[in-house]
Amino acid sequence: MNVNDSRFHLLLGQDNWNRCLVRQDKGAVEPLPVWDATRNELRLQSKPVLLAATPGESPLTLDARRSAAADRYGNIYWIDTDQTGIRVWSVGSDSDSAFWPDGPMDCNFAHRPGHGEFEPVELETENNQTFKALAVTEDHYLVVAFTGQSNTGFLAFDLMAGGPPVETLWPASIPPFAPFDMTQRRGGGVWVLDHENAHLWELDRNLAVVSQTQDSGTPAAPELDIFQPLEGPPREHLVSAFPAGIDLAVLAAAIGENIEPISIEVLDEENILILELNQSENQSRIFCLQRQGNNFRMAYKLDQLAHDFVLSKAYTHTVTAFLPQLFVVTASGNQVLALDVTKETNVVALSQTPELFPLRLFGGRAVIKVKDTARYDSGLKTIRWVPIVQQPRASYHETAELVTPLFDGLEQQCTWDRLMLDACIPSGSSIEVFCRAADETVPCETSALKSPLDNAEFCEIIDPWVEQPKLYLRGDGAELPWLRVEAIRSTQREAGIGTWELLLQKMHGRYLQIRLRFNGNGMVTPRLRALRAWYPRFSYSQRFLPAVYREDPIAGDFLERFLANMEGMNTLIEDRIVQIQSLFDPRCAPAEALEWLAGWFDLALDPTWEEWRRRLFIKHAMDFFRWRGTAHGIRLALAVAFENCLTDESFADPNPDTLHLQSIRIVETYQIRKVGAVVAGDAGRDDAGGFRIVKTGEQWSPQEDNEGLLKRYAEFMSDPQIAKQLNSFELAPPSDVAVQERWRQFCEQHLGFVPSIGAADRQNWQRYLALQVQTDDEQAPQTPNLISTKYPSDWPKDSTLAEKWRTFSALPNMTRRQWQDFLARRYRHIAKLNMVYQTSWPAFDLIALSDFLPETNEAQTDWLQFEKHLLAIARTAHRFSVLLPVMSVTEDPAEMERHLQLARRIVELEKPAHTVFDVRFYWALNRIGEARLGLDTLLDVGSRAPQLLPDAVLGRVYLGASFAGGPKSPTDTDRYLLNH
Repeated sequence: MNVNDSRFHLLLGQDNWNRCLVRQDKGAVEPLPVWDATRNELRLQSKPVLLAATPGESPLTLDARRSAAADRYGNIYWIDTDQTGIRVWSVGSDSDSAFWPDGPMDCNFAHRPGHGEFEPVELETENNQTFKALAVTEDHYLVVAFTGQSNTGFLAFDLMAGGPPVETLWPASIPPFAPFDMTQRRGGGVWVLDHENAHLWELDRNLAVVSQTQDSGTPAAPELDIFQPLEGPPREHLVSAFPAGIDLAVLAAAIGENIEPISIEVLDEENILILELNQSENQSRIFCLQRQGNNFRMAYKLDQLAHDFVLSKAYTHTVTAFLPQLFVVTASGNQVLALDVTKETNVVALSQTPELFPLRLFGGRAVIKVKDTARYDSGLKTIRWVPIVQQPRASYHETAELVTPLFDGLEQQCTWDRLMLDACIPSGSSIEVFCRAADETVPCETSALKSPLDNAEFCEIIDPWVEQPKLYLRGDGAELPWLRVEAIRSTQREAGIGTWELLLQKMHGRYLQIRLRFNGNGMVTPRLRALRAWYPRFSYSQRFLPAVYREDPIAGDFLERFLANMEGMNTLIEDRIVQIQSLFDPRCAPAEALEWLAGWFDLALDPTWEEWRRRLFIKHAMDFFRWRGTAHGIRLALAVAFENCLTDESFADPNPDTLHLQSIRIVETYQIRKVGAVVAGDAGRDDAGGFRIVKTGEQWSPQEDNEGLLKRYAEFMSDPQIAKQLNSFELAPPSDVAVQERWRQFCEQHLGFVPSIGAADRQNWQRYLALQVQTDDEQAPQTPNLISTKYPSDWPKDSTLAEKWRTFSALPNMTRRQWQDFLARRYRHIAKLNMVYQTSWPAFDLIALSDFLPETNEAQTDWLQFEKHLLAIARTAHRFSVLLPVMSVTEDPAEMERHLQLARRIVELEKPAHTVFDVRFYWALNRIGEARLGLDTLLDVGSRAPQLLPDAVLGRVYLGASFAGGPKSPTDTDRYLLNH
């Protein structure tokens, strides 16, 4: 509905257009436009492109055919012109040569000695064999059928092992045999077509005839089994009274047809296609033989004579190849007809496609399948087996009509306004519009309108059709305001693409029916996507002008139509103003308005972002800004830039209960201080060192006091005298090098860490005193006393030493300053601390670190919390790592570096100012030591399976993580193991 309350009826999509009707006058049904599913448009029906015979070109004959076949590697074998030899085109040399006979093998083996015999081989130098047909079996044997003066049979060449052929003679007990065409049999063996006798033979992998049964009513004769039981009646089996093989003439006669088969093709294990030549009617037919019950039926009738056919694919340079089709060579030899093969409920159906597949200099020998691609022999002197390639040329019917269903205007004498067509009407084509309107309808029982889908009855208008003016192309696109990009048909005036408009003439009535006539010149077609019929018309003359302007019917009608042009332009502007709120919704705003909409948040959208990513980011801009400066906010910024599966759920609040990390990981360094980098999710850290081993057990606590810790130490060192010799546990490694490692192990196990800050500050204090003594004049005798002074655990009694400590405390020391600040925040007043610690420190900024375990429980608790927890956190605070996933070893290094630089820029903009970060990649694969079982892993095919390994490319893959042994296949196991 627009701003003037006008509505429209819409036809859009295949289901809507299927409601249209087709005219049927005196039994003749006019062609209906067809639905183009790839473009979602209506167009004229395509028709096959038939090439006229080239002047001077003679039709192909069956005598010119020479059987040919290709092996699994692409080598092509065919019978030469005089049918006395076999030639081969090799993939490696890209040239043809003689295959058989060749050189010293130009002979037949007249006699072969048996095993254990030592006899000279007598060679027959004359070759009296005439080769008729050949095929390559699934087990890679080349089988050639031959006829001779006294015998007929087959030569079987082992294409894998090589060597001379094995000759198999045709049994004399089987009826006459004249091979003409051959094709491979599923499971090994071949099918042989006898064109002369209209017979089909099935040979197994040993070239033995497979017995076929035919239902002719003759009872089968019983025959005794070779092995009989000792007691009881003899066992018998039925013997078919019919010869082996399939008599195609008998099967054709059963359905009232005569057949002259010239070619066969195996569709699957049950269906065999047979090409038949009917010269009397100058046409060919394709029959389908179903082995189950020898069901024989005609599958397709061609309008012209055929020469040969093959089931294969057309050659294509794209990744997605055409589906297998049946290519039938016409007798003219300048093109092949493509037939789509479908099978429903075990019934094979063939339908001709309109694609053009021309042949150039076709020699008429054969069409074959080479590595699942159809090829033919081209050339007069030098034979080249070239692929069958589609030529992008189309042919269409020149006209078609359809009638829309009735459109209801919901009121009597409704004035229908205008018609809008989203279409492509190129030069040489047109769409004519005829309309009729009335307040009453009648059933179309005797009408010429019928549904192309079913026999349901429809209503129609009996008023005559009124031809409407020609459509014109709107310059400003569709009349609907603020359409999304998917619905906009951009105007291209040169190509006739856009929204075509028509102001309806003299259409008054509740019901409207439209007839569209598609016209073309045979080479182009109009394409129609959508139809909109607007109603009722908003009349400026009725709303804004006196009635005197409408007294004259002719002048009033002209004035109304004239003002309707202004109304159409004004309504479009008013619609845009009324629907302005759609510009503020990122889901429906036009693509060109997204930059303006993002400007409201002071955002500059990345020009490389897709439209859906822009819309989603603007929609959740407030959620994004709400989390800015946090780990979740940084992850959101990176996800918007890199992830392809970004959804509304990606902007949801983080769930603290989830254990699964996202693909883009933000790992704060303080999290790895206990469990290690891998457990925290930092699989890409070089110094992660795998999983950390944490020994569980009861550790020392201040409730045990100093004596408890000394007792633990004595038991750990297996020396009871330690507890008696020491008054307090020293928080520094012993001077004995042999005991230092045991001391560290004890601290790690019973304290949970190794103390170090007290010992480090003690060394600084001793160095400071030594430097002070060296600078004092004539104070050398006092140096031993000052150096031996212990690190102060309380304010020094000696004034000189106290003054030196005051000077030493003023020197910068981050750890001591953190300890003093920690105590100041906890106790507030120095007197309270001295009372609890039993010390006499004059101020917090003079307190020393502890190099021995403090005496009171409160002091021990403060020291343990500070050095064990707070310092560990402080050393890793405000640091984090950004991990980007790498899901393939074939990632382009240049692209990875670009992603790394972009991620650094994003994090630099989104992180808090006081933080430090690094950006790295990690393998998003299931690798031991780098992934957490159940959280980051998917148990499936091993990551080193051949089908998952990329090809080795220098500078782009990792050694040992790529495949360098040639094409990967399930049979390359040995090569794969050798490479890895």
